[in-house]
Amino acid sequence: MLVEKEKLAENGEYNLTGDRYRIVEARKHHKWPMVRLGNNELFQIESGGTPDTTKTEYWEGDIYWATLIDLPEKDNISMILSTQRKITELGLKNSSAKIIPPNSIIISTRATIGRIGINKVPLATNQGFKNIIILDSKGILSKQRTDLTPIKKELSIITNPDLKNGDLKTALKDSDIFIGVSKGGVLKEEHIKLMNRNSVVFALSNPLPEIMPNIAKSAGSLIVATGRSDFENQINNSLAFPG
Repeated sequence: MLVEKEKLAENGEYNLTGDRYRIVEARKHHKWPMVRLGNNELFQIESGGTPDTTKTEYWEGDIYWATLIDLPEKDNISMILSTQRKITELGLKNSSAKIIPPNSIIISTRATIGRIGINKVPLATNQGFKNIIILDSKGILSKQRTDLTPIKKELSIITNPDLKNGDLKTALKDSDIFIGVSKGGVLKEEHIKLMNRNSVVFALSNPLPEIMPNIAKSAGSLIVATGRSDFENQINNSLAFPG
């Protein structure tokens, strides 16, 4: 049902195209209440973490610890009764991993995105089920920082609920994908080696990418793209910059 532009404009109910306008129903008219996802009234969203893999005392304990490999079903929901790896109470305490109660819905948010599982036992998960981490020139965006702009503050709340702090090295540990729109040379070979095997790197800074493709691949990356046309896998990095 369409109405006059002027009427909707008065209420702020118009879209960015400037062409088609639709009535936005008041929440009280909906059969079911409209709520924010993860509002803690109906459910809450939790993320995962990985204990330090160099500390043996964090591993081979009694706590199930799920990764993507424990969600094998591509087109169906996996029922998780156990996991291939386990962690200790000490490992849980010294990481951002949390115990998830049975019959929770687990959705992978990193490669492969969108796999779904239901745990039939209490367990923790790795950061394969965690939000994106965003950094600026001073490090990870965290709401604990006092120097963030309002937009960065909002992004930090959405993407970093565990209040992770640190630099690029911290953010890349056990990660799968790096997307850079910063400046040349900030990504080093040792950073790539901190990432998971067969990582994906989009080094989109021009004219010098964050890391040269040959260095990234030799350090272990499987897919590397840049914003330059003289390298393989060019990505139009104008899509990544405002203005």
